[in-house]
Amino acid sequence: MPNFVNEHGRDWDVVYDDRGHFTEPHTKRVIGLGTLSVRDYLSRVGRLKLAEADFDPASINTCGSDGSFGAVLFIEKEGFMSLFERVKLAQRYDIAIMSSKGMSVTAARNLVNSICRTVPLLTLHDFDSAGIIIKDTLENDTRRYSYTSQPNVIDLGLNYGDINGLPSEPNSSNISDERLSQAGLDQAAIDFLRNERVELNAMTSRQLVDFVEGKLKQHGIGKVIPGSDTLANTHRMFAASDRLFEAFQELQEKLEAEDQETIKVPADLRARIENLLKEKPDIPWHRAVRLCVDPDAKEDDDENDDGVTSMTTTRT
Repeated sequence: MPNFVNEHGRDWDVVYDDRGHFTEPHTKRVIGLGTLSVRDYLSRVGRLKLAEADFDPASINTCGSDGSFGAVLFIEKEGFMSLFERVKLAQRYDIAIMSSKGMSVTAARNLVNSICRTVPLLTLHDFDSAGIIIKDTLENDTRRYSYTSQPNVIDLGLNYGDINGLPSEPNSSNISDERLSQAGLDQAAIDFLRNERVELNAMTSRQLVDFVEGKLKQHGIGKVIPGSDTLANTHRMFAASDRLFEAFQELQEKLEAEDQETIKVPADLRARIENLLKEKPDIPWHRAVRLCVDPDAKEDDDENDDGVTSMTTTRT
């Protein structure tokens, strides 16, 4: 398909299915690495937002790296995600994790092109010909994809210098020595890969976690802390939110005590509801109760997307 589009100059919007996942560290936001999923995610990426308290507590809203993560880790295998989740690697180092089944897809590189303008891209791969090319493809322009902004790629390994003491296995590959040299390997590494390879799986779970954490520390990857102004504004916002909550609780207790005495339920409430439903058979019963309380209540305010009836009323 890509060859056909290029050769015939077609201006087609070709979309591809998800071939991996991208996970933010603290928002529980997980997206598929497919054309439409990445496109939708990138349309929502923006600056950190401080949401001041109203009827809801104050909160910090993030989508993307700003105020959330300081690097993106790409791993060529999805099988390690459960291990990283168990040790809370992403949360402890404030990194987003992107995993795929082998070679990175165009959607993944599109995501890198947008997200990794301000944060580095970390790569984690087997020490074999395929793993080296996966890293090189993520780092450089290809026939399928050209970066508008070259990402800052930090290769965590496995590299030739990382494999001492790890068991190897037989290797055969149709990737030429010249191509491996173009990807940055020296002759000793190329000679090794002619017949052998070392997978990430050669390490125990503990060894792999220690290896990755050591590399993260080596390259200065750690917790994200915004500037002083943002910290101060956030502190004031949360303090004000707590004060508002305390005042709301006091007012709520006072009103609840008064309501028991002042709010009277009409004796003919059921009859009123039945009459309203006869006049307006397209509304539910709780809308009818709402209109009994406030005949001018706006219909748009009545129910949210989760089917929960709102108690907001409009006074004139």
